[in-house]
Amino acid sequence: MKPISVHVPEDAYAELKALAERDGRPVAALIREAMRDYLRREEARSAHSILQIPAHPSGAQLGDWERHEVFDALIDRGDRA
Repeated sequence: MKPISVHVPEDAYAELKALAERDGRPVAALIREAMRDYLRREEARSAHSILQIPAHPSGAQLGDWERHEVFDALIDRGDRA
C-alpha cells in the first residue's frame, strides 16, 4: 500500500474516529473503504456515458443531420408504431 497524508477538518476526523471505534476498525480502514467506493462510483458513471457506446455496424452515415431532423424522424417513426 502507498502511505499518504491527508489534512481533514477536526470535526470530520472526530466523526470518523467515533465510527471506527463503534465498528472496531481503524480510521484508515474507513478512509480506504470510502476511497474504493468513490472510485467504483466514478468508474460506473464513466462506463455509462453515451459517448462510449460503439457505433452500430450498419454502414456509413447517410448524411449530416441537424438535431431537429433527428427528432422529427424519431417522432414520425413513433407515429407509425
